[in-house]
Amino acid sequence: MVMVRANQVSFTAGEIGPDLAARIEVSRYYSGAKLLRNVLVKPQGGIKRRPGTAHLHDFTGGEGMGGVRCIPFAFNTEQTYCIVLTGGQFHVWRSDGLYLATVGSCPWSAGIAAQANHAQSADTLLLFHPDMRTQRLRRGGVETSWTIEDVTWSNVPQFNFGDGDEDMISDARGWPECGTFHQGRLWLGGPRSRPATFIASKIGDFFNLDKGTTLDDEAIVGTIDSDQVNAIHQMVSGRALQIFTSGAEHVITGDPLTPKTIGVAEQTRRGIKRFTRTVEVDGATLFAQRGGAALRQFLFVDTEQAWRADIASLLAPHLVLDPIDMAARKTARQDDADRVLMVNANGSVTVLTTLRSQEVTAFSRWETDGIVRSAAALLSGEVFFAVERGGRIHVELWAEMRLLDVSKRRTEVSPFKVVPGLSHLEGRQVVAVADGAFFGPFTVSGYSITLPRQVRDAEVGLFFPVEAETLPIEPRHPSGAVIGRRTRIATITARVRNTGHFRLNNHNMVVRGVGGPPVAPLDSPPPVFTGDITVRGLVGYRLQNTIRIDQPTPQPFELLGLAYEVRIDS
Repeated sequence: MVMVRANQVSFTAGEIGPDLAARIEVSRYYSGAKLLRNVLVKPQGGIKRRPGTAHLHDFTGGEGMGGVRCIPFAFNTEQTYCIVLTGGQFHVWRSDGLYLATVGSCPWSAGIAAQANHAQSADTLLLFHPDMRTQRLRRGGVETSWTIEDVTWSNVPQFNFGDGDEDMISDARGWPECGTFHQGRLWLGGPRSRPATFIASKIGDFFNLDKGTTLDDEAIVGTIDSDQVNAIHQMVSGRALQIFTSGAEHVITGDPLTPKTIGVAEQTRRGIKRFTRTVEVDGATLFAQRGGAALRQFLFVDTEQAWRADIASLLAPHLVLDPIDMAARKTARQDDADRVLMVNANGSVTVLTTLRSQEVTAFSRWETDGIVRSAAALLSGEVFFAVERGGRIHVELWAEMRLLDVSKRRTEVSPFKVVPGLSHLEGRQVVAVADGAFFGPFTVSGYSITLPRQVRDAEVGLFFPVEAETLPIEPRHPSGAVIGRRTRIATITARVRNTGHFRLNNHNMVVRGVGGPPVAPLDSPPPVFTGDITVRGLVGYRLQNTIRIDQPTPQPFELLGLAYEVRIDS
């Protein structure tokens, strides 16, 4: 029998799919995990409990379940908003979660709301869908003033559909599916009756589509011609103007882009999933591939002087579950990474933590008691979610200091026992974290709960479990791999920071001191702990051993690394 000491001090490869469970020769095996649920992977290597969400509002009827989309809006660098589209309406929240306005009588159904594309310039947000007149949404002089109106196009290019020349975009022929602003023009793509066609406005006159006599500042009309169907689904302004179609990825060439210099160059043939948004991270445009089974990054590679659409989800294909929406939260901190949030058709959220300069590409999955329908990340860093729960759509805000989902928090100078304001959770089973201690479960009745004792600070909401599990333990051993040999994990040490109660291979890890000062009395909540916690005397030989971590109660949690002793059966 041989004893081997090993460790895992990084999870920057994220959750790795079962197809790679035996690839022990790959270095990412030793920085990956079998399971990462409701955690954030830190670019430094550790993992921590994901933030909870703060409840903002819930819609109780008429909007259509699933018919919702969250859209970021930046009036300037300091004034940012989340626009939430529902059937026939849109709603506005400020970045801090303050509700501002609801505007009704909008010309879209719930189905169109969930599929709408958008583009923004200054105080104007344009909404696109092939079955809806392009809409112009604007903020007024004060942030509670919002309006919506049809875009009026002038000098629309024409095409002979068989009965003489007609406008390419109209009620009869449909409207653009997507658009973007690039080099002083508004670019439109994928009109319903001419899906492979794009139109660019006159420079500085966004709603004027006059081709004129092909002067440099006049409108541009082009069609993607190839040996396959190329319906335009997304247009992205970046290093170049990028066009994502049903079958391929293209860039518009020409510098500057004029009616005489413009060209269309096909780059790769992957295709994008229709009505899913793209996001930009570290100079790459991430998109869900046609069919919804892969996440790809469209990136110009200087060494090859070519664009590529490399697969970003190679190590975690099982977490790309037919995405219906995407958002990217850009970090403003030197010690953090960017997060890409993919809202899956099954209501879960797949999170990609990425920092290309440090080779961090880590996937994990967030789950909640509900179905996530949409997400939006604002320029200022806030993230909004639209979540379906119990026949309602809840608008929620990513809240770094919350431990529960769709939660309400009450903080008072004087002690209290009753937490009111829980109408959005009426009849639901909830839990509470009050003065740092866990209470519950409770059933919300009369829009409130009553705690068993008085407190000064309480958060009430829905519990979500934190789970992490390593890949099968394969310590590097002089005799070779231990695959097929029985092993026993004898000792595990977890190095944690600011962490409360958690379990390590089903062993409760609760730090509690006993005695006089400075140790807290026994009737106070357990303090968070920073340091090493060890569990010894583990028994049981297995062909595959893993280390599993979970939290049965909502407490702070951050794991920096694991060290363990493994006994190998000779």
